[in-house]
Amino acid sequence: MTVSKTWRDAQWPGSAPSGVARLIGDSEPMAALRAAVGRAAAAPFPVLIEGESGTGKELVARALHEEGPRRGETFSAVNCATFSDELIESELFGHARGAFTGAVQSRRGLLEASSGGTVFLDEVGELSPRAQAKLLRTLQDGEIRKVGENVTRRLDLRVVAATNRPLAGEAAEGRFRRDLLYRLDVVHLQVPPLRVRGADVARLATHYWDRTLTQTRGRARLGRDTMKALAAHEWPGNVRELQNVLAALAVAAPPHGEVGPELLPAAIRRAAEERRPTLAEARRAFDQSPTVDESRSASLTATVTVPLYQSGAEHARVRQARQVAAQRSLDVDRARRAVLAEVTRAWEALETARARIAAFESQVRAATIALEGVENEALVGLRTTLDVLDAEQELFEARVNLVRAQRDETVSAYRVKSSIGELTARRLALPVALYDAEEHYEAVRDRWFGLGERPRAP
Repeated sequence: MTVSKTWRDAQWPGSAPSGVARLIGDSEPMAALRAAVGRAAAAPFPVLIEGESGTGKELVARALHEEGPRRGETFSAVNCATFSDELIESELFGHARGAFTGAVQSRRGLLEASSGGTVFLDEVGELSPRAQAKLLRTLQDGEIRKVGENVTRRLDLRVVAATNRPLAGEAAEGRFRRDLLYRLDVVHLQVPPLRVRGADVARLATHYWDRTLTQTRGRARLGRDTMKALAAHEWPGNVRELQNVLAALAVAAPPHGEVGPELLPAAIRRAAEERRPTLAEARRAFDQSPTVDESRSASLTATVTVPLYQSGAEHARVRQARQVAAQRSLDVDRARRAVLAEVTRAWEALETARARIAAFESQVRAATIALEGVENEALVGLRTTLDVLDAEQELFEARVNLVRAQRDETVSAYRVKSSIGELTARRLALPVALYDAEEHYEAVRDRWFGLGERPRAP
């Protein structure tokens, strides 16, 4: 089961396209399909999408959901071919606790979980007869009943189904219920295979190649011969096969430059080699065919061998028929000459166009080489700039260390000067202290003398 965003959208660089923008292609079948999707999206009725495997039926279903009024609700998808008979009922309708071995708790089914939105039933033709009957009741009454439960629940959802086999043929052979077919096939959409979409192959190849390069971080480009080989292939696997071929090609391709057809699978290369004859080949075959003059000469020679008629009237009719044949031969000859002149002019125009294309390709190659040279020079310049920045950073760090050393030296010098000042002040204070001590001594001695005692010398 999937929800509104798939891994395809997650791999998309930036915002993924939505609605009919998912359906890429300018061919007439794709334009008709986009118009039909736009009309069917606004209607609330079930839709049946038929198409070969790999044509993009799920993308059509998502476009229907995103173009319709339920675009803000859930889009759920389930492949009916991947579940057994018992599991598909539990997956679609849910089950009650204890409904079967291993059902330890009640579980909502896909249809109930998608109520209010859109449910996409891929490969709906693979449903079992019992699952078909339950799905028919859901479409008729808008109700479901879980496996192992008798309570019905109302639903509000839109059902979009898809199959790679015509369900009408399956119903005719008794493998699909006709009443369910009538319920599902209210709006019918047919997805065209890739082999009938003409120039869409080139656009799809370019689109998916660009998306692949965003994942592989490559910068190679598809060459002209490679695009021709891709366009010549029948693509039995449709768009899915094209995606896988381009993914394998992106892995084998060089990181830069042009990707040639030699990296393509052998089947695609053979399809490119089995091409239709060119205009030059058709012109040579036309020139080698018998001319009108040669045919007329052979006709006249055969006419001479016809025995002469005895009647004058028959001679006149024969002569008149010869004149008519000669006039027709002249007309055919003139037409042939006109066609030959037109072919010659077309051939000359084609040669001129080819010469211009060759000149453009030469210019593109020269521009590519110049661009690669500029890129190389830019890389060299970038490396030089990085080296210069590294050297400037080292110089800045050396300057910072020098400033720090100078600051430390200044602080140390200040501290030394302060110590010298303190020592000088102490040295200057010593004589004063000595003088004070002497005066004190004299005073003490005089006082002792006054008392009649003589102090001892210190």
